[in-house]
Amino acid sequence: MNNVDLQRGYEYLAERLRFVSADCSEALERVRQEGLANPMTTDQALRFFGRCIDTARENAYRRGDITAAKYLETSKENMLTEVLAMCQKRFSSDVSLDSSSSSLMPLSLQSHEGVEPREVLPTPSFHGRQIPVREGFVDVSDIRLWDENERLKVHINQFKTLHGRAPSSDDLLNIMHSQANLTGLDTKDQFKIESLARSIAAGGVRVPPIISAQGTLLDGNRRVAACRTVLSSDEFSPEQKSRAKKIRVWQLTEHATSTDEQAVLISLNFEPSNKVEWPEYVKGRKVHEEWRAVLENEDSPSAARQAELKRELAKKFALTTDRLNRYIEMVNITDEFEEYQRNIRGKNEYEVQHRASDCFQYFDELGKGRNPGGVNYIMNQDDAFKNLVFDLLYDDKFSNFTQIRSLKFVHDNDEAKERLLDARKSDVHEMAQDQVKEGLSIAHAARAVERKVGGNKRVEVFVKWLRQVPVEFFSVGEQGAITKENLARLYEALKLVEGHIPDGLRHTK
Repeated sequence: MNNVDLQRGYEYLAERLRFVSADCSEALERVRQEGLANPMTTDQALRFFGRCIDTARENAYRRGDITAAKYLETSKENMLTEVLAMCQKRFSSDVSLDSSSSSLMPLSLQSHEGVEPREVLPTPSFHGRQIPVREGFVDVSDIRLWDENERLKVHINQFKTLHGRAPSSDDLLNIMHSQANLTGLDTKDQFKIESLARSIAAGGVRVPPIISAQGTLLDGNRRVAACRTVLSSDEFSPEQKSRAKKIRVWQLTEHATSTDEQAVLISLNFEPSNKVEWPEYVKGRKVHEEWRAVLENEDSPSAARQAELKRELAKKFALTTDRLNRYIEMVNITDEFEEYQRNIRGKNEYEVQHRASDCFQYFDELGKGRNPGGVNYIMNQDDAFKNLVFDLLYDDKFSNFTQIRSLKFVHDNDEAKERLLDARKSDVHEMAQDQVKEGLSIAHAARAVERKVGGNKRVEVFVKWLRQVPVEFFSVGEQGAITKENLARLYEALKLVEGHIPDGLRHTK
């Protein structure tokens, strides 16, 4: 084993030891100078690295850090296995995005402009959970863009289907630049990378991205993508590129659990912030997936149990229970929408998902009105009408989501419905939107007439009832009689009517 391999393994091990045994740098340096003078066999290398671990353990005992000392004692064999693998294989930043992050070697933090890696104090709190992190600098090319980012889930699955492989780092960058030629996406800067790149070129990365111990991003895909944009573009000067090359990051320790990583994700993507948040479609999908997973672990939970589970899940995602319920219902309708577009209209799966993301707020309106006469109730009673609405929505023929509320008046109005059918057939976008507006206006006008005519019937029924009620009913205090408050309301209402009665009718019997 040559000196380069040994030095690489030593640096990896020394960094790990500093996480659990502070102030052991000098002791390790003495061991390094003694041990790395000559090439070693594998057995000699293992004994050398074992001495390093023993030195750190003894240092921990001297400082009174019994927890760290015990950890080093029980983890020695695992550390030796890891460091030997590090000596034999150098980590490449171009590793396939399908590789599990747990199989990657740790990414060491660097000093920069006199600033040394250090523990972040006080310990940051993410979603009510204190998680130790270290702060330092890394070369931006060593950070792995996060291929499991929920924001990119549809894009990456679409890429895999199209190309039969996972996207490389360059492919992922193209996706974030909207340059991956994916069906259903135009060439607009969907993730606003260009504007962020210009900001970083001018002032550097202001908010440190958060990475795992292995260098995989947990938060900051856009910032890292923007940095790489600066470095690869001739638009920026050498000084500007230097601001984007080595950036400050927060790094979770190798002791961080998947629960810690989840807390970081929820804190930075569900709790309010000034960053570009995940789209509502992505949030809704994530919540819905978690809810389905919860139900799979329950055996026919009662309504009370489901309410309890939803409260727990809402807390996990930093949501109100009402918001969580809305997400679940919105995704239920979104699933119907996507299934119809794929299976009946034959639309591309990923194009459908992109369109569902764009109009996700409409599904909130489509989920309202579950009682007879409401929008959701009517759609569930008439598949043809539901499909009509889904088609108009897919083709962007509603002007705004508030128009959804008027659909309950269209269902029983043949003339209004005919306008919506014409809009579905129309290939001229503006004309189709006008036809939808016209159909809704016809339905509203008919509703106004119906309410006016219906009002006459209601008055007739009320007057008939009023004449049949015994006089004692209006005596306050009598058992079963009208309450004082309601008698006062009736009197006020009748006074309002009195002001609209023509003189000729005032004395009619």
